[in-house]
Amino acid sequence: MKRIFLFTIFSLLIFSFRLHAQSHFRAGFSFGPLASDVLGTDTRDDDADFHHLGFSVGGIVHTELSEGNSFQFEINYITKGATSPPDSANNGYYKLTLNYLEVPFVFRHDIKFNVKKKPVTRFQLEGGFAVARLVHFNEKVNNYSQTFGAENVNKTEASLLVGINYIVTPQFYFGLRYENGLIPALKKNSIQSYFVRYTFNNGNNMVVQFTAHYIFGKGPDKVEETPPPPAQ
Repeated sequence: MKRIFLFTIFSLLIFSFRLHAQSHFRAGFSFGPLASDVLGTDTRDDDADFHHLGFSVGGIVHTELSEGNSFQFEINYITKGATSPPDSANNGYYKLTLNYLEVPFVFRHDIKFNVKKKPVTRFQLEGGFAVARLVHFNEKVNNYSQTFGAENVNKTEASLLVGINYIVTPQFYFGLRYENGLIPALKKNSIQSYFVRYTFNNGNNMVVQFTAHYIFGKGPDKVEETPPPPAQ
């Protein structure tokens, strides 16, 4: 797993330097924490509690499509999964670790609005999809009634994502993203939880992710515009 990760990052850095020389593309990197869950892994209740903490780190290739619209291609190492804390007797602890190499394809659109008659242009909406390949799987169990095993884990995952970004400078921005699986992480027929009824989302990864992004090179300014002076 470590060799795959290091090779991917090294290859992406070389690719990024090549793209950096081209006027239409800008390269960069991203990192940040996340909280995730897999619906159907908690036998005590039927909720998405997002107790599993992880992170994402990777590279970016970015290009402007038109005024206010852009496209972003990413390669990330991302740690998803589910965690059920123990009960008051310290029983029932469960942790499912699912680490992926993930490739998101993201479309971004600038949004503009007024605050006290002053235009604000620091925000973006984003949406897209991602495909991922499992590189590490692990379960930790303490008196837990349900385990899945590697044979019940799908090695390929696909998901939809939506998010909002806050632009600090043309090179640096923060993003908040939600991602929901389309291809389940766990095979649906492996989920036998008493509490979880069969739904389209059973076995799917659900991720809330906060990320810092840095993109090399000069991009179009996305800052507050100064309103024109009042007419005399």
